[in-house]
Amino acid sequence: MRNYRVAIVGFGPRGLSLLERLAAVYRELAPGWGLAIDLVDPGEPGQGAHPADQPDHLLANTVSGQVTMFTDDSVRQAGPIDPGPSLMDWARAVGYRRFGSGFAQAQLGGEVIGENDYLPRSLLGRYFSYVYGRLLEALPPNVVVTYHRCLAKDVHRRPGGDYEVVLDSGVRFDANHVVIVTGHGDNDLTEADINLLNRTQALQAVNPRLRFIARVKPFSVLQSIPKDATVGIQGIGLTAYDIIADLTIGRGGEFHADADQRLHYRASGQEPRLVVFSRQGIPFCARATNEKGVGGLYKPRFFTRPWIDRIREERHRDTGSEQLDFDRDLWPVLVKEMCFAYRLSETGELDATDYEPLPRHRAIVEKLLFPFKGKIFDTDESFAAAVKQHVEDDVAHAKGGNVSDPVKAATDVLRDVRDYLRYAVDYGGLTESSHRAFLGEAVPNMYRLSAGAPKERNMELLALLEAGLLSFGPGPNAQLDLDEQQARFVLRSTRLGQPASRTFDVLVRARTDCAVELSGQTSPFLRNLLDGGIIRPFMNGAFSPGGLDVDSAQNVVDAQGRVQKRVWALGIPAEGPNFCTYVLPRVQVNSRFLQFSGRCAVSILADIDAQDAVLDAQAHRPEDVSIAVEQHDG
Repeated sequence: MRNYRVAIVGFGPRGLSLLERLAAVYRELAPGWGLAIDLVDPGEPGQGAHPADQPDHLLANTVSGQVTMFTDDSVRQAGPIDPGPSLMDWARAVGYRRFGSGFAQAQLGGEVIGENDYLPRSLLGRYFSYVYGRLLEALPPNVVVTYHRCLAKDVHRRPGGDYEVVLDSGVRFDANHVVIVTGHGDNDLTEADINLLNRTQALQAVNPRLRFIARVKPFSVLQSIPKDATVGIQGIGLTAYDIIADLTIGRGGEFHADADQRLHYRASGQEPRLVVFSRQGIPFCARATNEKGVGGLYKPRFFTRPWIDRIREERHRDTGSEQLDFDRDLWPVLVKEMCFAYRLSETGELDATDYEPLPRHRAIVEKLLFPFKGKIFDTDESFAAAVKQHVEDDVAHAKGGNVSDPVKAATDVLRDVRDYLRYAVDYGGLTESSHRAFLGEAVPNMYRLSAGAPKERNMELLALLEAGLLSFGPGPNAQLDLDEQQARFVLRSTRLGQPASRTFDVLVRARTDCAVELSGQTSPFLRNLLDGGIIRPFMNGAFSPGGLDVDSAQNVVDAQGRVQKRVWALGIPAEGPNFCTYVLPRVQVNSRFLQFSGRCAVSILADIDAQDAVLDAQAHRPEDVSIAVEQHDG
């Protein structure tokens, strides 16, 4: 029996999904050849950015009933359906129960975990470990898995089409196919960040509390922040909520609810004071109470694939190019969908035929996008009061539900039509200038509206405001500087009638690199692949949105522009040609995550089967018969 080898470089959730699909497709194929699968990752198998040993106050951003690592009958063209437990199913099966806002394994007490509970990311990591163990126990015959607990260093082409994989442990092995699923990485710090870091370190003798934390990986870096420091958190998105939780709950503080379910904060005395700020100066909107079940999605009436195809054809006729302009071609119809969902929530029933949004609905959507547009704030206090009111209103809407509350029904559209948006923008679907504006301006706004934290996080934000432990920066677009005389960071207003400022000791950058910048990458593996010409950056004209260049099958494109049919990149390494690759697979929505894993697995095993058939034919070529014929003819 011949054996073939597949290398999966990176083994977080994406690699785990690929292993599951390879095993399922191999089992159905039942070939006459064996398969060796090498998994390369320094961490715990399958956990990736969700390690099981992280603090329990860091929560998953998707409700437990919607997260899965297994296929269901909604998944198309991804190999055989092989169901398995969701995160909720697994947590219940192993005895986890909810006790207030926490979760623990217990036979008695507490409450059964519900499909709409947001579980700690540590449990998510344990779920991934369970999935890995389940897959190993059920491997088909003649499939062998080897786990290399280290980093990959390089990949070299071999004559004949195979590849040599080089690990930093010194191990080298040949593979017929390589899949790059390295997940979240870190791009190099900018020159400005390096300069700021150096200046900060030089002033620590003057102010021992002074720190610049450019990355919160691992989260344990926050433990170095003294309790008597004031911390400036740059960014008010998902990472910021984790930082706030770590510096409050993680320091022993507690939130408790009163009779009206309003949260209040009981300090431990170990918390630093917090100043949060961003370009717009307002936090992400809260996720609403889920009323759609595990697989419910808003079904677009206007922003559909046939409509996108038609608009592409029109642009091609007009310009000779199928590339779209997001603001001109796509955004107006997304607004129409949001207005329709708003009106549908108000009425309960609405005919989409000849529907046009009412002016008041357009105005509502515009205000959701730009809540302070046209407003002038005279003082720091007036801006802070406006932001607080904005958060309180948003929490009230979130409690109303993502179907029953018109505002949240409208903003949830942006989450539910994500696959349609990918269909429009992926693989250079936008013009160069539009692509740049889409990522720089439209996406942050859409994420702020639709990809926020659970509503409880914004309720906690209000409680910290009330307790005097947290404040907002002085207006939008506040200017950050390091005052060397004070040896403190200074944040100065730029859009207030009366100038105001904040000073703080610690600057924490609340962001995660979600697009791989190959030209400035901390990963030696990706740098070596780039230097060796195996990969190249994805480009849309002269614009580099990040990520490896791949074709529509996710095969990487090398430095010479050749598609490498036996090398794939899935997930975050291909964030650039693909949009929004970092969401986990969901139940009953034909998850793109699972589709891509399945299509990759099907393609790999079909290619191996074809190779093996060729070798079989060569092995059974009747050479002795041809010789006998030649002798007879002579």
